[in-house]
Amino acid sequence: MPSTNNTYSLHQALSFIKDLIEEELKRLFPTIDVFLDNICKEDNKEKGVYITLLHTEEEKTLKNNEYLQTYYLENKEIDGYRKVNPKLYLNLYVMVSSYDTNYEESLKHISHIISMVRHKNVFTEDDFREKEAKYNGLEKLIFDLYSLSFEQNNSLLQSIGSKLYPYVIYKVRMITIAEEKTQADMVPIRKILGLLEHFGSLEVVEEDKQNEIQEQYLKRTDKDGNKIVIVNSKAVYNEIKKKLKND
Repeated sequence: MPSTNNTYSLHQALSFIKDLIEEELKRLFPTIDVFLDNICKEDNKEKGVYITLLHTEEEKTLKNNEYLQTYYLENKEIDGYRKVNPKLYLNLYVMVSSYDTNYEESLKHISHIISMVRHKNVFTEDDFREKEAKYNGLEKLIFDLYSLSFEQNNSLLQSIGSKLYPYVIYKVRMITIAEEKTQADMVPIRKILGLLEHFGSLEVVEEDKQNEIQEQYLKRTDKDGNKIVIVNSKAVYNEIKKKLKND
């Protein structure tokens, strides 16, 4: 089922990246600070590692059409359905940079981050639950090292107005954004309350043939042109017959 709490999954993903890097770096650099912030801010910049979102893009290969979301009761019985828009999958381009008056320290920070992600670059729901409950809206994050050419690197630094600090860029896949679970707007038929149109006859079909019959339903008529009503069990058949007799 879709996650019930992923409205802020973009923020959750970046916060997870920040906390993950901070936890790993503090093992070697206890006084390090990690910021989810823009690296190009030059006013009163503090020493530390900066996590900066450069760009987002839609993962179009996973784009699908509208679909029905199913809701269940506690006893696993279907409670109803709701037509929702397809999930939106985003890829994030994240810059991880280090600012320190000692350039060698910055290089150590970035080197350790690269080594960390090389060791583990896929994070799933189990990893998110181990951290904090605030990450429960995330489903999966995959880190891929993203390399720039010299020209692209120069264009990037010019566009963000930043000096050349040691940095690395990761393409982080995939952030899932879906409609929050609210309530069903379509409910399954649980009880026969009446017939909406005249028909010529009833017909019982076996359960394994229901899908085939449903596809042909609108075309099924008797010799007089009256629609044939298809039911999926003898019990329903008898119930309709009984109601017709009483009416």
